[in-house]
Amino acid sequence: MASKPTSTMKTSRVTKVTGPASYFPSIEKNYGRPIAEWKKLIRSRYPGKHVEIVKWLKDEHGMGHGHANALVGHTLGEDATQASPAASAQISLQVDMTEPNCCGVQLAE
Repeated sequence: MASKPTSTMKTSRVTKVTGPASYFPSIEKNYGRPIAEWKKLIRSRYPGKHVEIVKWLKDEHGMGHGHANALVGHTLGEDATQASPAASAQISLQVDMTEPNCCGVQLAE
């Protein structure tokens, strides 16, 4: 019986990006700006609420709702985890409490 040929290729571990960041390559391709630039623009809209910033991205930059929502949610979440407790509380208040699971963020009860 013939033995199965062995591969000399090494397998690499590829981590699949999930959540809002999975939209980033498409956002950069479709809207022509790097994610860092979009995040800077989003931060310039603080202390706007999540839904206000999403609406602004849609209205002013022609971004689709899913892409805008992913960018804003990721940016707010990133800033909340890097901020001091007082600043984190301020950033957390920007999430629209009328949308309980907006952008995949579970709100604490």
